[in-house]
Parts: sequence; structure tokens; C-alpha cells
Amino acid sequence: MQCSVCNSEISYDDCQKNITVVTCDSGQTNCQQTEIQLEHKSKAKLILFSKGCLGSSVCETYRKEKIGECISSKQEGYTGTCTGKCCTEDNCNEGNLLASKASAFVMSVMVLLSGIVLTAIHFN
Repeated sequence: MQCSVCNSEISYDDCQKNITVVTCDSGQTNCQQTEIQLEHKSKAKLILFSKGCLGSSVCETYRKEKIGECISSKQEGYTGTCTGKCCTEDNCNEGNLLASKASAFVMSVMVLLSGIVLTAIHFN
């Protein structure tokens, strides 16, 4: 199994700039992507964007949004979002696994409507 690997405390795009592809250790049969964006009432922030290899049992907890670092941080008073997703094909985490399907749909509709408008203008 090969997966894309990167880490950033800045942004998803920053993570993508430093991406490498690695061969996972035996037992790591999933690729993953994680986004952690937490803030404490003291204004301390915990931000992490990462991709890598994971075992299937850990991926099961990710599907339930029970990411270890998030659970312990939230118990310490942090609030925010923690999202993770796994996939099982070689380098399947190369793109953004956490991209909103709704935003992709909206973008597709906008492109379609733009084409219709341009066509209408061209024929008038």
C-alpha cells in the first residue's frame, strides 16, 4: 500500500506543497487525511492538516470522528472540528478526501449555467 504523506500546522494547501508518497508499513492498509482545527478559551489554537498511512482499526474510529488527539484536547477545554477519512486504494489520499461534495456540486452547476448563458449570448 502506498499513500501520500504530509503534515502542516498552517493549511491543507501548505500540506499539499510538501507531499511525498511512501510505502506503508505492513498492517497499515489504509490511507488517511485528517483535519484538526481547535481553539481553547485561552485563545490557544491546535491546527493540524495531515495525510498518511493507518491501520484499519484506527480508520474505523476516524469514521466515527473519534480521533485520539481531538478527544484528549476537547477534554482539556478545546472546541472546534476534527475530521478524518480513510480510503483503501494505492495513493487514494492524493486529492482532498474531505472536500465537500456539496461544494463540488454547486461548482458543477455554476459551470453549466455559465455555458448556457454564454451560448445564449453568442446566438443573440
